[in-house]
Amino acid sequence: MPVEIPREQWPGQVHVASIGATAEEGGTRCRVVTVGGEKSLPFLHFEGAMRNRPAVAMEIRDRRPNDWSQLLADVWGDVIDDPATWAPAAEAAWRNSRRETRRHRLSEIRTHLSSFLSPMYTNTPPEWRDGI
Repeated sequence: MPVEIPREQWPGQVHVASIGATAEEGGTRCRVVTVGGEKSLPFLHFEGAMRNRPAVAMEIRDRRPNDWSQLLADVWGDVIDDPATWAPAAEAAWRNSRRETRRHRLSEIRTHLSSFLSPMYTNTPPEWRDGI
């Protein structure tokens, strides 16, 4: 007996957003990352097409995360103490990951700047926080 998969029609659509601009568009990037435009929930291809490929981003923080598991901190090692070394390490880790499990290329590196905004990070100079 065939099983019929229920399909939902969604009245709205996810807004399309483009990140970056090429030199022809007045920017400095080699390519533009465009996300959004779907009319269904993510990866439910039978309900509607995905207009743009999923974007994959690695998060880089400006200070060692204190809310991460120790296992994750151990995997990254000392590079998480310095965002300037963490970003190239994240890109290299993605490039060297197993190709058969990596379906999408790294689209962007997200930089999470929080240490100068929160008073709970006492190692941030007060003059940095005062200027915000």
